[in-house]
Amino acid sequence: MEEERKIILKMIDDGKITAEDGTKLLKALHSDKEDKPEESETEESASSVSGSKDSHHSYSAKASSKEKAEDVSEATTGTDLSTKVNWEHDRRGRTEEETEQQKKTDPATGFTDFIDSAIQKIKELDLDFNFGPYQEVHHIFQHKGMDQSVIDISLENGSLEWKPWDEADVKIECDVKVYKGKTLDDARREFLKETVFEVDGTHLLFYTRTKAMKVNAVMYVPRKTYERVQLYTFNGHLKGEDVKVNSFSAKAVNGSLAVQNPDAMKFHAETVNGPIKVSGGNLDIGDIKTMNGTIELHSEIRDVEAESVNGTIDSLMKINQDARANLSATTGSIFVTLPDNIRTEGQLRTNVGNYNYSLDDMEIHEEKKDFIQKSLQFTSNHAGAPRLRLNASTKTGSISVKPEHA
Repeated sequence: MEEERKIILKMIDDGKITAEDGTKLLKALHSDKEDKPEESETEESASSVSGSKDSHHSYSAKASSKEKAEDVSEATTGTDLSTKVNWEHDRRGRTEEETEQQKKTDPATGFTDFIDSAIQKIKELDLDFNFGPYQEVHHIFQHKGMDQSVIDISLENGSLEWKPWDEADVKIECDVKVYKGKTLDDARREFLKETVFEVDGTHLLFYTRTKAMKVNAVMYVPRKTYERVQLYTFNGHLKGEDVKVNSFSAKAVNGSLAVQNPDAMKFHAETVNGPIKVSGGNLDIGDIKTMNGTIELHSEIRDVEAESVNGTIDSLMKINQDARANLSATTGSIFVTLPDNIRTEGQLRTNVGNYNYSLDDMEIHEEKKDFIQKSLQFTSNHAGAPRLRLNASTKTGSISVKPEHA
């Protein structure tokens, strides 16, 4: 027990996990309770329904449900499809399964597996509100000839994936668990009542009003540059690729946020409990922050601020013009990887951690190694271009700055 405790404390000190995550692991270590695996299976077919806001929208579907005596809750499924959409949906049965292994011959390996499993659950935070039995509904929203430049999506409970395509229409495919309604028709009516899909001259709006249904949506949008995109979920994940927009804002309260190949003049990404990952693309002005989670930033930047209260920051920045980066953490460490050819004017600060650097042609302007604070001010690669002004600070973590091809 003492050895496992030391491993957890060492992981906190190295910045591999946050202090809060370490506390959770220590509590789990002293707990003898085991979660009982629950298995549930749902089998679906289609059910028909008609009705749409636009005259060119008609929906048909079939639905049936299969009950299993050993299952705790009953799931009923249905599909609501637009005849204007050439789309086939293959429903795969979902099985939630947990397995536990005890390795008596190698306790260290067993404890490592426990650590990895616990950290993965923390990283993939997704509160699955237990409202009891549910009905499962499938629905597609579609708008022909998309020319709106502002998109606003807000989900109270659920996840969204953004996918550009080469069509001129916008389509939102929804897989929904509705916790109200005893029948499939009741569930569908509840879903449509609590969901808004509106389009006017410049705006497209899609949002849900209640947490009593979980909406997992995939949004297909025309491949073009938008004026403004706003994404929000209280409980769930936000994921996007090839997002081209002048102003982008995304927030997940409980869940992760991942954007691949963004092209944004203004970029804001925020989570309360969940990691943030931005890879590829270009950020002109970026603001990235999380309360409990890690930040991964591997993009071209010009002016970016990233802050994690309980979590590490890992950045691999591309610089093609003079740029500024302000990175701050409270309990986590900061890892910075920079292009070899640029000039860096940097300032590193940490209270109880350490810092290390391996940049070329470094000139130390000022260095302090007090008991309660360590700081370093430097310039590297004086003849290099473009220039990066780097400010990295953390309270209890460490700071590492190195060239890309070290």
